[in-house]
Amino acid sequence: MNVAAAMQWNLTPPPAYAGHDVTVGAVMEPAYQVGGDAFDHAVAGHTLHLGVFDAMGHDTTAGITADVAVAACRNARRQGASHDETSREVQRLLIE
Repeated sequence: MNVAAAMQWNLTPPPAYAGHDVTVGAVMEPAYQVGGDAFDHAVAGHTLHLGVFDAMGHDTTAGITADVAVAACRNARRQGASHDETSREVQRLLIE
C-alpha cells in the first residue's frame, strides 16, 4: 500500500451503513493505489450527508488534497453549515 492509499484508508468511513430508513454502500478501487479519490457519509438527524471527492492525481499530494477536502466538509457539517456553505468552506481551505 502506498503512502497516499494508507492516508486514504485512515480517513475513509465504513463502506456500508444501514439505518434511519437508508442504506449506503461504497467501494474504492484499486484499493492499494488510491490517492485522490475519497467519499464520506454521515447521518445527522433525518438527513443523510454524502460527499464524493476527486483530487487530481494518484500520489501523496492528491491524497493530502482529498484528506483536507473531507476534513473541511466534516467540520462544516458538524457546525451546521448548509450545503452551499460547506462547498465554499472546502474550496476556501483548499485554496488557502
